Amino acid sequence: MTRSVCGRALGFPVELRYLATPVDELCRRLEVRNRQGAPGTAPVGRELLEECLRLFQAPGDDELALFDEPLS
Repeated sequence: MTRSVCGRALGFPVELRYLATPVDELCRRLEVRNRQGAPGTAPVGRELLEECLRLFQAPGDDELALFDEPLS
């Protein structure tokens, strides 16, 4: 049996870092990744990315308030 312990209970800060990256940059990075064709990866095109982005919800201030401020 495994036991989950919150980092705060162990005295560590708990951070959430969210970076809002423009869609064009995400597409550029995916193009590079797709060209590399690393084992275990599947190609992701702009259409799939945009479909996923329609479902994604960036963290709001209320959610960010649940975490500690990043140390750096």
